[in-house]
Amino acid sequence: SGIEGRVTAKVLVGTDGSIIKVGGISGPDVFQNEVRDKVMNLQFTPALQNGQPVKCWVSVPFSFTLSAKDKKKSNDDDDDN
Repeated sequence: SGIEGRVTAKVLVGTDGSIIKVGGISGPDVFQNEVRDKVMNLQFTPALQNGQPVKCWVSVPFSFTLSAKDKKKSNDDDDDN
């Protein structure tokens, strides 16, 4: 599609470092379903408070970029119009 963008997912990380839930996703709609699927598979080091693991909200950025080859192809396709 020739689209690039940045998506940020807000996730709740549990005391074991796994994702408990996704609180929200911001960024281009075209990327949000992919991020929603993949973010649940992330694993973190749990946050510590007074030496004990605690739940913590974290913002996770995802960048979707085209390679130079893909950018050129996308630009060439646009020139055909």
